[in-house]
Amino acid sequence: MYGLKGPDRIFPDQSDHPEDIKMEIGASVILTCILELLAGLGLFLYGMETMSDGLERVAGKQLKSLLGAVTKNRATQVVLGFIITVLMQSSSATTVMLVGFVNAGIMQLSQAVGIIMGANIGTTVTVLMMSVKLDFHIIFCFIGCIVLFLMMFAPKKFKGLGSVVPVIFGVGALFIGMTFMSNAMKPLRDWQGFTNALQAVNNPIVAVLIGAGITALIQSSAASIAILMPLAELGLIDFQMCMFILFGQNIGTCVTAVLACIGTSATSKRVACVHLLFNVIGTVIFIILALILPIHTWIQAAVPSNISMQISLTHIIFNSVTTVMLLPFASVLEQLACILIRDDGTAGEAMKLKYFDQRMMNAPAVAAEQLFNECKRMGNIAKANFVRAIECFDQWDDEKAEESAE
Repeated sequence: MYGLKGPDRIFPDQSDHPEDIKMEIGASVILTCILELLAGLGLFLYGMETMSDGLERVAGKQLKSLLGAVTKNRATQVVLGFIITVLMQSSSATTVMLVGFVNAGIMQLSQAVGIIMGANIGTTVTVLMMSVKLDFHIIFCFIGCIVLFLMMFAPKKFKGLGSVVPVIFGVGALFIGMTFMSNAMKPLRDWQGFTNALQAVNNPIVAVLIGAGITALIQSSAASIAILMPLAELGLIDFQMCMFILFGQNIGTCVTAVLACIGTSATSKRVACVHLLFNVIGTVIFIILALILPIHTWIQAAVPSNISMQISLTHIIFNSVTTVMLLPFASVLEQLACILIRDDGTAGEAMKLKYFDQRMMNAPAVAAEQLFNECKRMGNIAKANFVRAIECFDQWDDEKAEESAE
């Protein structure tokens, strides 16, 4: 072979090592699929973030008035949580915002419990949109271009409508990301190692842990469901296992709120605890039901030949039924959270922010008012210290001097 000259020397007989060449080509395809999957995931998350920020800017004042409508009525709290999550397009974002509100004393834990349940139902709207077989990325990007073009020539009084442009383009980017991820999955069905690994997931508990782990890693249940849908459409995962993975994804989405409550008061940590308890209890109930009853068969019969819609319907049923079952026991969840998260003794510290929390930056309209209240409180503290200091000049008082020094 080394004595060959010409083309035969430069391009040796490839039939000598066909397996090596096939492995090399397979590795390059796999790498391309992984990069395309990551690109699609990044675009999906960027689109969701852009859409969420745009919706919050458009509906910031309405969000403020909605929060003012919080009552002790559980049904009203659920509806409020649903509306806010549809506006925010993320149950995690809603829960993080609630952590900030409870930490700042704007609302009580008892008020936040119902909102959390409604938030879990609200997050199903995004998944439902993802399951509809329409070219949303083309539709929304086209609408966004038209609106942007019209805003360039619109009168000043209509310029405010330009705030909807990020929302429209955000939705478009979200679905472009989904398209990327779906296309990235297609070549993987021919990779035997990948299909064997997925087919090995035949244990409900393992499926739940996988769903929770992936969602906790990317901190978005919608994004993890967007990865699950094309895998199910390609027949790489059985629908029954998809259900258990979906149950785990609802647990994994709680990680964002758990991380957000680090460094907050015990009361605000209980908000994240209620969110976690809600999803864990719901998952346990549905695992038992799914093992006893043929739920997957019923859902497949309700929505035949569309596994993405079946996943979406499962998501809706899980969150809606769990809310209906646990809503009468909302006070029990609250008490359980209080038992698990003990008071840390920081609630009464005067020299800490009382009305404002950085997590409120997700709701600028509310944050602005709370900053004003915090400034007034700081002004009152400064005024009280000044008065005590002047009184000490007239007649020394050790107690007043000590209070001023603090």
